[in-house]
Amino acid sequence: MNIEERVQKVFSERMNINPNLVVAENYNQPLTSYIFSFIANDLVYLLYEIEKEFKIEIDQSKLVDYRFNTIQGIIDIVSETLEEKKA
Repeated sequence: MNIEERVQKVFSERMNINPNLVVAENYNQPLTSYIFSFIANDLVYLLYEIEKEFKIEIDQSKLVDYRFNTIQGIIDIVSETLEEKKA
């Protein structure tokens, strides 16, 4: 399973988001928008679940500028963090 599929799994299985919403056309929609309706607590829980799924710790600097507020942003952050972990 690749990063994108694993992120989709977290959204559908752990965040109870309808899998039909976790599609490429929504990847750049803010998670706080009407589509996903996340609140601050949801984002904190999502961060925890993503870190747990990938066995990583995401640096706080990657959370600024709303990068962690879209599915694509999360995929990018996870990819970067995994690359840094390899180095």
